[in-house]
This record gives sequence, structure tokens and C-alpha cells, in this order.
Amino acid sequence: MGLEMKLKLSLLAAMMAAALTGCGGSSGGSSSDDNGSAGGSDTSNACTELSSDTFTCDQMLNDIVEYAIRPSTAALSAASQELHDTTDTYCAALGEENEAATLISAKAAWSTAMIEVQQLNAMEIGPLANSDTGLTAIYAWPIVSSCLVDIQVMAGELGPNNRAGLFAMEYLLFGPAGETSCTGTSDVVDWAATKTTDEIQLARCDYAKLVTGDLINKTSALATAMDEYDLASANNNDQVSAGFVSDALFYNDKQTKDVKIKGLLPQADTEAFDASAAESQFARTSKEHIYYNLQGARKLFTANSNVGLDDYLVASGQQSIADDMLATLDATIDNLDALSSNTDATNDTLFDIVSAGENVQTCLNLGASGIYDNASSDIDTFCALQYSIKQFTDILKGDYTLLTSFTVPASAGGDAD
Repeated sequence: MGLEMKLKLSLLAAMMAAALTGCGGSSGGSSSDDNGSAGGSDTSNACTELSSDTFTCDQMLNDIVEYAIRPSTAALSAASQELHDTTDTYCAALGEENEAATLISAKAAWSTAMIEVQQLNAMEIGPLANSDTGLTAIYAWPIVSSCLVDIQVMAGELGPNNRAGLFAMEYLLFGPAGETSCTGTSDVVDWAATKTTDEIQLARCDYAKLVTGDLINKTSALATAMDEYDLASANNNDQVSAGFVSDALFYNDKQTKDVKIKGLLPQADTEAFDASAAESQFARTSKEHIYYNLQGARKLFTANSNVGLDDYLVASGQQSIADDMLATLDATIDNLDALSSNTDATNDTLFDIVSAGENVQTCLNLGASGIYDNASSDIDTFCALQYSIKQFTDILKGDYTLLTSFTVPASAGGDAD
């Protein structure tokens, strides 16, 4: 049965499923977990009621944390230490023959840390979701500004999350060396006017050392918090905990789809391509960021091939939904992979690909049809990507929530597409 027909019948099926399975109730909504995040308000425990010889809710919750989340928090902590060490080496080499080589090493360490951050973006539950000490304390995009980083460079003091963290390090390592971006901020302009290029770069390095030292502390504390986190006992009941996991999947709807993909592409014939909206303006790794958002969602959904939400769906009699979600997510990953493997591909950054976009109507058609092949241009393949990811998020907001005890989180409500 096609997706449209399934959606037409989903309301009736939801009513039947509630009567037949006894798994009614919802897990998204208004109560809170141990970090005060929004979550499930229903006290029913549909997850535990699904227990059998092949599935238990406690094992699912344990496996999601143990096999999907903890490996990335541990890897992020290790990558932050590497970023700190390579940044120190680079800063010590300023003006020396090996400066360029040490900068390459520091950039590579930053990229390694961002792989884990982008996967964890799709897994924000428990300590990761804490607004003060969680993931936004490490990478605050999109509430960031390179000019704000320049202000802290000038002050020589560590700034708040949106002036520090991995965004600040992207700007300091990949941005123009020995320059500032605050053309309209008189204090920074006046400060820079009294400095040589080498002096500005030294001040940037001094600030980078503060930032990487802070990153070591924050990522280590986060890894420890996740090591100690027991998702099964963190909330009112297992179903509420499962609901927080479910809610985390919607990052790929509101952020990956809407901001990182659609935000770069025209959505009407009066709109244009907008490379300036790409996530990574300095390192130009926004294509990779999208890829790891999708990989993070897959790991969370399957508990990295252990007992995950896909098994919850099977246990509740919704095998077809589990299969469809994995198929559409994998198809989206394949679509993104095609940007680097097409016979016509140039392996340009996503910034370059979108900057070269010209035909708005063609992009609109591809966004509605998802048609691409190995001969498609990079921009055509990327335009088709918004169709591919929408097939996954449509199921997420449709049959997945209609036929289970999960709901669409409030943060993902009001989406018209």
C-alpha cells in the first residue's frame, strides 16, 4: 500500500489499534524528566505492557543509552582533548615553518569532534538535553555569531556558550587568520586597528586555548553524566522515558530537514538558493553535518543495531512502520551519499553546490518528486534530498505517532509541509 493511502486510513487504524492492543496513551506532552525537559504526561506504561520473551522496555532503554549514546559522548570527550592538544601545538608554531601542518591537525581534530556532536544532536535526551550543561553548552548553533567570538578575543576572557564551544573553534581555526568579522562593532574595529595581523592571530590563539580547555571540562562532565544515567528510572515510567527517545528523532524534522536542507533551497518560484544559510560557514562541512544527523537518528532508532525503537514497533504490531522508517531513512542517507558519488559530482562543499544553483523551478520539481540518478548534478541531487528526508519525517509525524503511544513533540508542531 502506498504512503498516501496509508495516511488516509491511519486515523481509522489508530482507533482500531487502541482497541485491539491496549497500548493507548501518549508519551509526548507536558511532564518532565530529571532535567526538566518537556516530555510525556500520560501515566500509562504501554512500553512495559509490551514485554515478552523477545522484547522488554528496560532492555530497549538500556541499549539505546549503552550502544547509541554513550559511545558518542565518550568519543566527543576524547576528541575535545585532541582538539586542545593540537590547538596548543598550532599556537606554539605561529610564524614557524610547521605552522600550516599543525593547523591542519587542529582542523582535523575539530572535524572529528563535530562528527560526534552531529550524531548526538539527534539523541538529545537526559543530560544531553540540559540547556546549561548539555549539548548546547558545547555547540550552540544556530544561536551563534563570529562577531561575538571576536568580542571575547578582544576581551581575552571566556564567553558564554554562544561565544565559545565548537562554533568558536570553527571560526578561530577555519576563519580568516589575523582578521576580525565585526565590521560594525566600533570597539572591536578600534581594537583591531591598533594591532598587527600577527598580534590579532596571537590573541585568537590565546582565546582558542581558553575555549578548548573549557571544552575538555564540559565534554568530560557530559560523558560522565551519560555513564551514570539510567534512562529506565529517570522518569515517571518506562513509556515516558521511551517518549523522550521518540521526541529526539524529531531533530531531523525541525532542524535537519527544515533548517539545514530546505533553508538553503527555494520553496517557491519567488525564492532563491541561499548558501549563506548553510550551517558551517567557515569549515564548509555542512554536508557532513547533515549526514551525521541522519546516522545519529538511525543509531538512536535501532540502538545501533541492538534493541531499539524499531523493536518497540515490532512488539506493538507495527512491523511495517519500523520497516518503512528504516527504508526511508536509509534512502535519505543514500541520496546524500550520491552528492559525492554521482558521475557528474565535483565533490564541492554544500556551500559551493548551493551557490551554483540557478534553476529554481527545476529545484522545486525535484523537491516534490525526489528524482535523481548517478548522472544528476550536485544541485539537482541536493534538491531531491528534501523529498527523500520528507518521506521519513512524514511517517514520523504520521503513522508512527498515530499508531503507537507516541506523540509529536510540541517543538515539532505546526509544520505545514
